[in-house]
Amino acid sequence: MELKQDIMQRNQLARRVLFSGLGILVSGLVYYLVFRDQLPWPIEFLPLEWARIHSLSDPSMGAYPSFAFTFSLGLISIGLFWSNRAFSSVAIIAVFTIGLGHEVLASTFAVADVLAGLFGTVLATLVLYKVHDSSLTVVRASRKRLEQLKFIALMLVSASFATGTSAYDPVYNDGCIQFDENGTCIEREISASPVYMPYEVLRSSVKMSEPREFESVSRIYLYQNYLFANERNAGIHVIDNTIPTSPVSIAFIEIPGNTELSIRDDNLYADSYIDLVTLDVSNINNISEIAREETIFPYNSRQNIPNNVRLVGDIESSRGVVVGYQR
Repeated sequence: MELKQDIMQRNQLARRVLFSGLGILVSGLVYYLVFRDQLPWPIEFLPLEWARIHSLSDPSMGAYPSFAFTFSLGLISIGLFWSNRAFSSVAIIAVFTIGLGHEVLASTFAVADVLAGLFGTVLATLVLYKVHDSSLTVVRASRKRLEQLKFIALMLVSASFATGTSAYDPVYNDGCIQFDENGTCIEREISASPVYMPYEVLRSSVKMSEPREFESVSRIYLYQNYLFANERNAGIHVIDNTIPTSPVSIAFIEIPGNTELSIRDDNLYADSYIDLVTLDVSNINNISEIAREETIFPYNSRQNIPNNVRLVGDIESSRGVVVGYQR
Protein backbone atom coordinates (compact mmCIF):
# COMPACT_ATOMS: atom_id res chain seq x y z
CA MET A 1 0.00 0.00 0.00
CA GLU A 2 2.80 2.37 0.93
CA LEU A 3 4.69 1.50 -2.28
CA LYS A 4 1.61 2.22 -4.36
CA GLN A 5 1.09 5.53 -2.58
CA ASP A 6 4.76 6.43 -3.09
CA ILE A 7 4.54 5.71 -6.83
CA MET A 8 1.39 7.83 -7.09
CA GLN A 9 3.10 10.74 -5.34
CA ARG A 10 6.11 10.45 -7.66
CA ASN A 11 3.90 10.39 -10.73
CA GLN A 12 1.99 13.38 -9.43
CA LEU A 13 5.25 15.29 -8.92
CA ALA A 14 6.37 14.33 -12.43
CA ARG A 15 3.12 15.70 -13.85
CA ARG A 16 3.54 18.93 -11.89
CA VAL A 17 7.03 19.43 -13.29
CA LEU A 18 5.82 18.61 -16.81
CA PHE A 19 2.88 21.01 -16.65
CA SER A 20 5.07 23.71 -15.09
CA GLY A 21 7.33 23.39 -18.12
CA LEU A 22 4.36 23.63 -20.47
CA GLY A 23 3.15 26.73 -18.60
CA ILE A 24 6.51 28.47 -18.99
CA LEU A 25 6.56 27.47 -22.67
CA VAL A 26 3.14 29.08 -23.09
CA SER A 27 4.46 32.23 -21.39
CA GLY A 28 7.17 32.34 -24.07
CA LEU A 29 4.51 32.16 -26.76
CA VAL A 30 2.57 34.96 -25.05
CA TYR A 31 5.79 36.98 -25.08
CA TYR A 32 5.97 36.50 -28.84
CA LEU A 33 2.38 37.64 -29.21
CA VAL A 34 3.06 40.83 -27.28
CA PHE A 35 6.58 41.76 -28.36
CA ARG A 36 7.29 40.11 -31.73
CA ASP A 37 5.83 40.30 -35.23
CA GLN A 38 5.89 36.55 -35.74
CA LEU A 39 5.18 33.47 -33.65
CA PRO A 40 7.64 30.53 -33.57
CA TRP A 41 7.25 27.69 -36.07
CA PRO A 42 4.97 25.78 -36.64
CA ILE A 43 2.32 28.35 -35.60
CA GLU A 44 4.04 31.29 -37.32
CA PHE A 45 1.33 31.40 -39.99
CA LEU A 46 -1.49 32.20 -37.58
CA PRO A 47 -2.81 35.75 -38.24
CA LEU A 48 -2.11 37.12 -34.77
CA GLU A 49 -0.09 40.25 -35.62
CA TRP A 50 -2.85 42.33 -34.03
CA ALA A 51 -1.85 41.02 -30.62
CA ARG A 52 1.45 42.89 -30.55
CA ILE A 53 1.24 45.74 -28.01
CA HIS A 54 3.42 48.59 -29.23
CA SER A 55 2.98 50.71 -26.13
CA LEU A 56 4.71 48.18 -23.85
CA SER A 57 8.46 48.10 -23.28
CA ASP A 58 10.26 44.77 -22.97
CA PRO A 59 12.08 44.61 -19.61
CA SER A 60 14.08 41.57 -20.75
CA MET A 61 15.38 43.38 -23.86
CA GLY A 62 14.62 40.31 -25.95
CA ALA A 63 16.31 37.76 -23.65
CA TYR A 64 13.20 36.17 -22.09
CA PRO A 65 12.51 33.70 -24.95
CA SER A 66 15.99 32.19 -24.51
CA PHE A 67 15.35 31.67 -20.80
CA ALA A 68 11.82 30.33 -21.35
CA PHE A 69 13.08 28.05 -24.14
CA THR A 70 15.74 26.30 -22.04
CA PHE A 71 13.94 26.31 -18.69
CA SER A 72 10.55 25.12 -20.00
CA LEU A 73 11.99 22.37 -22.20
CA GLY A 74 14.28 21.42 -19.34
CA LEU A 75 11.29 20.92 -17.04
CA ILE A 76 9.47 19.04 -19.80
CA SER A 77 12.53 16.79 -20.14
CA ILE A 78 12.36 16.00 -16.42
CA GLY A 79 8.66 15.15 -16.71
CA LEU A 80 9.09 13.03 -19.83
CA PHE A 81 12.11 11.09 -18.54
CA TRP A 82 11.09 10.89 -14.90
CA SER A 83 12.31 7.32 -14.59
CA ASN A 84 15.74 8.12 -16.06
CA ARG A 85 17.74 10.99 -14.59
CA ALA A 86 20.55 10.45 -17.07
CA PHE A 87 18.18 10.97 -20.00
CA SER A 88 16.82 14.12 -18.33
CA SER A 89 20.32 15.54 -17.83
CA VAL A 90 21.33 14.88 -21.43
CA ALA A 91 18.08 16.36 -22.74
CA ILE A 92 18.51 19.57 -20.69
CA ILE A 93 22.05 20.07 -22.00
CA ALA A 94 21.00 19.18 -25.56
CA VAL A 95 18.25 21.82 -25.52
CA PHE A 96 20.77 24.51 -24.54
CA THR A 97 23.24 23.25 -27.18
CA ILE A 98 20.57 23.49 -29.90
CA GLY A 99 19.73 27.06 -28.89
CA LEU A 100 23.39 28.08 -28.76
CA GLY A 101 24.07 26.43 -32.12
CA HIS A 102 21.25 28.39 -33.71
CA GLU A 103 22.60 31.66 -32.26
CA VAL A 104 26.00 30.99 -33.85
CA LEU A 105 24.87 29.55 -37.18
CA ALA A 106 22.20 32.21 -37.76
CA SER A 107 24.64 35.03 -36.85
CA THR A 108 22.27 36.28 -34.15
CA PHE A 109 24.67 35.64 -31.27
CA ALA A 110 23.89 37.88 -28.32
CA VAL A 111 25.53 37.62 -24.92
CA ALA A 112 22.25 38.41 -23.13
CA ASP A 113 20.46 35.57 -24.95
CA VAL A 114 23.21 33.07 -24.17
CA LEU A 115 23.31 34.05 -20.50
CA ALA A 116 19.52 33.84 -20.29
CA GLY A 117 19.57 30.38 -21.89
CA LEU A 118 22.37 29.26 -19.58
CA PHE A 119 20.42 30.49 -16.56
CA GLY A 120 17.37 28.49 -17.68
CA THR A 121 19.54 25.40 -18.15
CA VAL A 122 21.13 25.70 -14.71
CA LEU A 123 17.74 26.27 -13.11
CA ALA A 124 16.26 23.20 -14.81
CA THR A 125 19.26 21.13 -13.68
CA LEU A 126 18.79 22.28 -10.09
CA VAL A 127 15.13 21.30 -10.26
CA LEU A 128 16.12 17.89 -11.63
CA TYR A 129 18.47 17.11 -8.76
CA LYS A 130 16.10 18.60 -6.21
CA VAL A 131 12.98 16.62 -7.08
CA HIS A 132 14.32 13.48 -8.73
CA ASP A 133 14.87 10.30 -6.78
CA SER A 134 18.15 8.69 -7.92
CA SER A 135 16.66 5.25 -7.21
CA LEU A 136 14.46 5.73 -10.29
CA THR A 137 17.32 5.90 -12.77
CA VAL A 138 17.09 2.23 -13.76
CA VAL A 139 14.93 1.81 -16.86
CA ARG A 140 13.48 -1.46 -18.03
CA ALA A 141 14.78 -2.61 -21.41
CA SER A 142 11.25 -2.61 -22.79
CA ARG A 143 11.00 1.15 -22.20
CA LYS A 144 14.36 2.17 -23.64
CA ARG A 145 12.95 2.38 -27.14
CA LEU A 146 10.13 4.63 -25.92
CA GLU A 147 12.60 6.84 -24.05
CA GLN A 148 14.71 7.19 -27.19
CA LEU A 149 11.68 8.12 -29.29
CA LYS A 150 10.59 10.72 -26.74
CA PHE A 151 14.13 12.14 -26.71
CA ILE A 152 14.23 12.44 -30.51
CA ALA A 153 10.80 14.08 -30.53
CA LEU A 154 11.87 16.59 -27.89
CA MET A 155 15.00 17.49 -29.81
CA LEU A 156 12.97 18.06 -32.98
CA VAL A 157 10.60 20.33 -31.09
CA SER A 158 13.57 22.19 -29.60
CA ALA A 159 15.14 22.65 -33.02
CA SER A 160 11.88 23.90 -34.53
CA PHE A 161 11.42 26.51 -31.78
CA ALA A 162 15.08 27.59 -31.97
CA THR A 163 15.24 28.01 -35.74
CA GLY A 164 11.71 29.17 -36.48
CA THR A 165 11.52 32.35 -34.43
CA SER A 166 11.52 35.95 -35.56
CA ALA A 167 14.37 38.36 -34.99
CA TYR A 168 14.16 40.62 -31.96
CA ASP A 169 12.75 44.02 -32.81
CA PRO A 170 12.27 45.93 -29.56
CA VAL A 171 8.99 47.76 -29.18
CA TYR A 172 10.33 50.37 -26.78
CA ASN A 173 10.11 53.84 -28.27
CA ASP A 174 13.00 55.61 -26.54
CA GLY A 175 15.14 57.28 -29.18
CA CYS A 176 12.78 56.41 -32.04
CA ILE A 177 12.44 59.22 -34.57
CA GLN A 178 10.27 57.56 -37.23
CA PHE A 179 7.39 55.08 -37.11
CA ASP A 180 5.51 53.23 -39.83
CA GLU A 181 1.74 53.19 -40.17
CA ASN A 182 1.49 50.36 -37.63
CA GLY A 183 3.44 52.21 -34.99
CA THR A 184 6.59 50.11 -35.42
CA CYS A 185 9.85 51.99 -35.10
CA ILE A 186 11.66 52.05 -38.45
CA GLU A 187 14.38 54.57 -37.65
CA ARG A 188 16.08 54.95 -34.29
CA GLU A 189 18.53 57.48 -32.97
CA ILE A 190 22.13 56.29 -32.86
CA SER A 191 25.03 57.61 -30.80
CA ALA A 192 28.33 58.44 -32.47
CA SER A 193 31.51 60.45 -32.06
CA PRO A 194 32.22 63.50 -34.23
CA VAL A 195 34.87 63.42 -36.96
CA TYR A 196 36.83 66.65 -37.37
CA MET A 197 38.58 68.33 -40.28
CA PRO A 198 41.41 70.56 -39.01
CA TYR A 199 41.20 74.20 -40.05
CA GLU A 200 44.48 74.05 -41.98
CA VAL A 201 43.08 71.17 -44.07
CA LEU A 202 39.75 72.97 -44.59
CA ARG A 203 41.53 76.10 -45.82
CA SER A 204 43.64 74.24 -48.36
CA SER A 205 40.94 71.97 -49.80
CA VAL A 206 39.33 74.15 -52.49
CA LYS A 207 40.30 72.89 -55.94
CA MET A 208 38.94 71.98 -59.37
CA SER A 209 38.52 68.31 -60.25
CA GLU A 210 37.01 66.18 -62.96
CA PRO A 211 33.20 66.13 -63.40
CA ARG A 212 31.43 63.68 -61.10
CA GLU A 213 28.02 62.09 -60.80
CA PHE A 214 25.31 64.11 -59.10
CA GLU A 215 24.33 62.74 -55.71
CA SER A 216 22.11 65.63 -54.66
CA VAL A 217 21.55 69.25 -55.64
CA SER A 218 20.43 71.95 -53.23
CA ARG A 219 21.17 75.18 -55.18
CA ILE A 220 21.48 75.97 -58.91
CA TYR A 221 22.87 79.30 -60.15
CA LEU A 222 22.80 80.43 -63.81
CA TYR A 223 25.69 82.66 -64.87
CA GLN A 224 26.25 83.49 -68.54
CA ASN A 225 26.14 80.13 -70.37
CA TYR A 226 26.97 78.09 -67.30
CA LEU A 227 25.07 76.40 -64.52
CA PHE A 228 26.66 76.17 -61.09
CA ALA A 229 24.93 73.43 -59.06
CA ASN A 230 25.71 73.00 -55.38
CA GLU A 231 26.09 69.51 -53.93
CA ARG A 232 25.55 70.09 -50.23
CA ASN A 233 28.73 70.02 -48.13
CA ALA A 234 30.82 68.75 -51.04
CA GLY A 235 31.17 71.50 -53.64
CA ILE A 236 29.81 72.87 -56.92
CA HIS A 237 29.19 71.19 -60.29
CA VAL A 238 30.08 73.37 -63.29
CA ILE A 239 27.85 72.71 -66.33
CA ASP A 240 28.09 74.15 -69.83
CA ASN A 241 24.53 75.17 -70.70
CA THR A 242 25.23 76.67 -74.12
CA ILE A 243 22.76 74.17 -75.57
CA PRO A 244 20.04 73.98 -72.88
CA THR A 245 18.68 70.72 -74.27
CA SER A 246 22.14 69.10 -73.99
CA PRO A 247 23.96 70.44 -70.90
CA VAL A 248 27.52 69.16 -70.41
CA SER A 249 29.18 68.75 -67.01
CA ILE A 250 32.73 70.12 -67.36
CA ALA A 251 34.17 70.30 -63.84
CA PHE A 252 33.57 70.01 -60.13
CA ILE A 253 34.82 72.57 -57.60
CA GLU A 254 35.62 70.84 -54.32
CA ILE A 255 34.52 73.10 -51.43
CA PRO A 256 34.06 71.29 -48.10
CA GLY A 257 30.99 72.46 -46.22
CA ASN A 258 29.48 74.41 -49.12
CA THR A 259 25.72 75.02 -48.99
CA GLU A 260 25.21 78.40 -50.71
CA LEU A 261 26.69 80.30 -53.68
CA SER A 262 26.38 83.58 -55.52
CA ILE A 263 28.23 85.08 -58.51
CA ARG A 264 28.91 88.71 -59.36
CA ASP A 265 31.46 90.29 -61.72
CA ASP A 266 33.22 86.97 -62.39
CA ASN A 267 33.54 86.31 -58.66
CA LEU A 268 31.88 83.25 -57.15
CA TYR A 269 31.13 83.53 -53.44
CA ALA A 270 30.63 80.31 -51.51
CA ASP A 271 30.50 79.31 -47.87
CA SER A 272 32.89 76.63 -46.62
CA TYR A 273 31.61 75.74 -43.15
CA ILE A 274 32.58 78.83 -41.13
CA ASP A 275 34.52 80.63 -43.92
CA LEU A 276 33.50 82.68 -46.97
CA VAL A 277 35.49 81.76 -50.08
CA THR A 278 35.82 83.91 -53.20
CA LEU A 279 36.75 82.26 -56.52
CA ASP A 280 37.64 83.78 -59.86
CA VAL A 281 35.43 82.22 -62.60
CA SER A 282 36.52 84.50 -65.45
CA ASN A 283 38.42 81.55 -66.91
CA ILE A 284 36.02 78.63 -66.61
CA ASN A 285 38.85 76.18 -67.24
CA ASN A 286 40.98 77.53 -64.43
CA ILE A 287 38.73 78.52 -61.53
CA SER A 288 40.81 79.44 -58.49
CA GLU A 289 40.42 80.74 -54.96
CA ILE A 290 41.40 84.39 -54.71
CA ALA A 291 40.22 85.34 -51.23
CA ARG A 292 38.92 83.86 -47.99
CA GLU A 293 37.29 85.46 -44.99
CA GLU A 294 37.72 83.20 -42.00
CA THR A 295 35.23 82.49 -39.22
CA ILE A 296 32.42 84.75 -40.39
CA PHE A 297 29.65 82.11 -40.24
CA PRO A 298 28.41 80.45 -37.02
CA TYR A 299 30.06 77.16 -36.05
CA ASN A 300 27.50 74.40 -36.74
CA SER A 301 28.56 70.97 -35.49
CA ARG A 302 25.50 69.33 -37.08
CA GLN A 303 25.81 70.74 -40.60
CA ASN A 304 26.99 67.41 -42.00
CA ILE A 305 25.28 65.10 -39.47
CA PRO A 306 22.01 63.17 -40.18
CA ASN A 307 19.03 63.84 -37.93
CA ASN A 308 19.09 60.34 -36.43
CA VAL A 309 22.67 60.69 -35.15
CA ARG A 310 23.34 62.00 -31.66
CA LEU A 311 26.90 63.23 -31.15
CA VAL A 312 28.30 62.09 -27.82
CA GLY A 313 30.67 64.12 -25.69
CA ASP A 314 31.54 67.79 -25.91
CA ILE A 315 32.18 69.39 -29.30
CA GLU A 316 35.78 70.61 -29.45
CA SER A 317 35.67 73.42 -31.98
CA SER A 318 39.41 73.99 -31.50
CA ARG A 319 40.05 70.70 -33.34
CA GLY A 320 38.36 71.91 -36.53
CA VAL A 321 34.94 71.64 -38.15
CA VAL A 322 32.73 68.55 -37.76
CA VAL A 323 32.53 66.81 -41.15
CA GLY A 324 31.04 63.44 -40.16
CA TYR A 325 30.66 60.85 -37.43
CA GLN A 326 31.89 57.40 -36.45
CA ARG A 327 30.19 54.78 -34.28
